[in-house]
Amino acid sequence: MKKKLTREDLIAAWQYEIQEVPVPEKGADAVMYVRSFSALERSGLERMGAEYSKTKNYGDIENFKYKLLVLAISDENGRPLFKDDEIELVKKFPAVVTDRLFEVAAALNGLDKKKSEQTEKNFESALNGASPSD
Repeated sequence: MKKKLTREDLIAAWQYEIQEVPVPEKGADAVMYVRSFSALERSGLERMGAEYSKTKNYGDIENFKYKLLVLAISDENGRPLFKDDEIELVKKFPAVVTDRLFEVAAALNGLDKKKSEQTEKNFESALNGASPSD
């Protein structure tokens, strides 16, 4: 039997996905955590991406990557470890670490290129009155 969600179910705290990421640069068993985002957090990143598409300002790409990391890096319970104004701290991580964390966080939040292209295709199809499978 299916559970019908109530309004109370929907406004109660949500459990976001948390993924462990190895960080061997800090030790053989060292790990960090990245988390999924709320719709509000993700829409802020999507706005940054849309701005980049308009301006082609490469500085925006760097800001997007580190903004995503500041939002995504968390403790094992999903509590963010960094504040919005601490992007400069994350920029000091080794590139190999930020690349690894970014890949996991982007995939976890549906921001990887393949998913983004499929979402865009589905959106365009919907606007044109076609089904996403057309």
